[in-house]
Amino acid sequence: MVMGTVSATAGDVTEEGDVDWTSEDPLNAGEVMLEPTAKFNPSTLPNVVVGSTEEVFFSVVTTDQFGNRVGDESFMLSDDVPFADTSVDGDTDYDDGDYEGTAYNYSGQEVEQTVTATWDAPTTEFGAGGSRVDASEDVTDDYTVNWYAPDLEAGTVTLSDGSDADPVVGETVTETVQVLDQNGNPVRGATVNFVRSGAGSESNDSSDEKTTGAAGKAFYTFTSDEEGDATVTATVTYDGQAVTVEDVVTFRTDDPVTKISAVIRGKNTGRLADKLAVRTRPAGAAEGATASLVKVRKNGRKVILKSKAVNASGLAIFKVKDLNGRRKTAYFIRVAKTDTTSFAKTGIRRVR
Repeated sequence: MVMGTVSATAGDVTEEGDVDWTSEDPLNAGEVMLEPTAKFNPSTLPNVVVGSTEEVFFSVVTTDQFGNRVGDESFMLSDDVPFADTSVDGDTDYDDGDYEGTAYNYSGQEVEQTVTATWDAPTTEFGAGGSRVDASEDVTDDYTVNWYAPDLEAGTVTLSDGSDADPVVGETVTETVQVLDQNGNPVRGATVNFVRSGAGSESNDSSDEKTTGAAGKAFYTFTSDEEGDATVTATVTYDGQAVTVEDVVTFRTDDPVTKISAVIRGKNTGRLADKLAVRTRPAGAAEGATASLVKVRKNGRKVILKSKAVNASGLAIFKVKDLNGRRKTAYFIRVAKTDTTSFAKTGIRRVR
């Protein structure tokens, strides 16, 4: 319904009045639209886990032939399942042409429940001479709710500590189980039994029982006071089903060696000093490592010209006197290994 002001003028006199415009009682119907409401419903629609809720709420909207919402129109909700149900009927709101209906499944059974909104909608035809013929026809819309039970074997159960690096002895590790059903939705309320064997299992808690939350996840946190492999097994049970997954965490006593790569850069400077640089990756990993600029002579002999430390950005820059004039000189740079990074060597770069 829309409120407006109408004015009428006759000569020098103008009168105004308020008018309520409504699309009620249309000549011809447009459509009835049945959609789940944005509130109160599970985010997994059209899939709903049996037992997680017993109701799905719907919005029913009726419109006229121009798409305007129509109020005060009667409709009926029905479904095709004998042991489920819907709210029987209602009238769309006078102001906004909207109504909230409900589909139920109290049985706890798996089923595809098709809910149908039916509107005995008006139609109007005008014949010769302006004669008017009023009639009606059923306008429908439907939505199917899939009430289902999670199937763990058809779903996905994973166990991971979420890291590609091995932890140091004494470092805390958190294993995460995630349980997704056959529709890719999180399984809430599954029981997870964690059991750990191997490194550190004799000195601290080696088992625990948790329950998955709304995201389908459960967590197990532990550490080890000795190096070696710790094997974590998680058995997930839900509604009589059981799935077991396993993850192995290797505890180490020192920091791992990071493999680095090195690339040489240099520009032709003519008779000016030769400038060359090495860039190491990962950036900053080789900070403090010794980089050496090596000259390759015509006879193949290799001579170290200068050495310096790689900086925090992974760079080392060299400047050497040009003894070849406009002829090219071949260089490469090698980066010495450290306690935490590997040895690396660039390709050959020829500059003049």
